[in-house]
Amino acid sequence: MITVSEFDRVQELLGQEGKPRPHYKRFAYTGLVRCGECGSMVTAEDKKKPAKNGGFFKYIYYHCTKRKPHIKCNQSCIREEELEEQIKDLLSTIHISEKKTQVILRALKIMHKEESATQNARLDSIQKSYKNAQNRLNNLLSIRLEGLINDEEYKIKKNQLIIEKAQLEEKLQDNNGRVGDWLDVAEKTFNFASRASYWFEHGTIEDKKAIIQCFGSNFILKDKNLHAEIRQPFVVIKDCLTGLEKESNRLELLQTTTQSRGDTPILSQNSSWWSLLDHIRTFFESFQEEFFIPTL
Repeated sequence: MITVSEFDRVQELLGQEGKPRPHYKRFAYTGLVRCGECGSMVTAEDKKKPAKNGGFFKYIYYHCTKRKPHIKCNQSCIREEELEEQIKDLLSTIHISEKKTQVILRALKIMHKEESATQNARLDSIQKSYKNAQNRLNNLLSIRLEGLINDEEYKIKKNQLIIEKAQLEEKLQDNNGRVGDWLDVAEKTFNFASRASYWFEHGTIEDKKAIIQCFGSNFILKDKNLHAEIRQPFVVIKDCLTGLEKESNRLELLQTTTQSRGDTPILSQNSSWWSLLDHIRTFFESFQEEFFIPTL
């Protein structure tokens, strides 16, 4: 319970205008880049320079915060435009055309379809074995009660069946999702690689931040040069691009040629092309790291 005077005081406070909140300008790359000399974070600020006509030129500069007093940091600032040009250069290393992206994704979907059929057959076999083990375990007690086996034999057979069931359960869990997950991640990764450069050029501050967070990590700025660790899925795409250059003519033919791998409307009986696809599939099947891939 509150008193009448306390209630009136609350209403009075609610009627008052709030204090103005400080305005913080948002910058695309703050919180993402560290200084390569002292390890402090890199921050940003607006700068104005007088123009000859009497106005002002506005620039955004990034520089080390120099927050570590025991280290004398000599790094200078860099304009946002220069920083963005370097980010574009990094993104260009994983850029893949929309056309080639669709060719690769179509082939991966075919591989996924074939793999799914194999997986379904394997899953059916495991489920039958699991059901059989469960039935034998259920019947084991009846066999013991009928005196067909002694206690020692019952214990041994029961333990064997429990172990068999546990092993089959592991296989069922391993089988579930093995095929489904990798194609979804591969598709998002290739679509991102094909569109990231465009959206970095034309997107919002939020788009730009999301793109570079997805693309890389451990961004370091030193002597006005930006360095980054490219995330592993994009390293695979980067390696893939080299192979695609060798296969470019065949990829063009892929649009009009229909040779089959099973029921596959695809060019390649070519071993190097399928080897490239197998490399991509194998990587994404085993890739366990979770990271956010924005939809562009």
